[in-house]
This record gives sequence, C-alpha cells and structure tokens, in this order.
Amino acid sequence: MFPEFAALLFAARDFGHRAHLRTDTMSKHLTLQAFYSELTDLADRVVEGYQGSNGVIEIPYLETPVPGADPTEEIAHYYELVTGTRQQAIPSSRALDAIVDEVEELFLSTL
Repeated sequence: MFPEFAALLFAARDFGHRAHLRTDTMSKHLTLQAFYSELTDLADRVVEGYQGSNGVIEIPYLETPVPGADPTEEIAHYYELVTGTRQQAIPSSRALDAIVDEVEELFLSTL
C-alpha cells in the first residue's frame, strides 16, 4: 500500500508543476510553485523514511489529469486521496506520520 501512497504524492507534485506552468495569474503561479517545490521535499522525506525501515520500494507511475484541469479541484482531490489512504499506507510510524501531517498541511494551505 505504501508504494501507491508515494505514487499519489508524486502525481500530485507533477500535477502541481504542470498547472504552475499553465497559470494566467502570478498569485496562482507562485502558489503552485510553492506547492510542487515543498511537496517534492516532503515526498522525498517520507519515502526515504519508509525505505529506511522497510527497504527500497518500486513506486508505480500514476497519470496526472489532463491539461486544463482546475488546479483547486485536482489538489482537493489529491488531498482526499492522501488523507483517505494514509492510515493503511503508514500503519505504525509516528515519525512518518509527522511528515505526512506536513503534507496534509501543505495541501490545505495551498487550497
């Protein structure tokens, strides 16, 4: 379950980066830039932390939404997926939970 969880984080990051390049306002451009930049670091931390106790994993590739998708709707959708799967993906690690708390906060502050 964790590899799929990591794939969600990477897909959200990729979507944020692509949406950042398509925005027509500076405020959205900067908000999405902060989102994908910070999510890159957080996803890296949570995957490395997981691998530290479970070994190296393969992360599947998930397609991101079609170009032109509404960034707010898509980020909210990814947020729901992340919050809905985190307990199954990370059943017993307070350290990893703390990082995923930061991930959730990033989603909320972006929205």
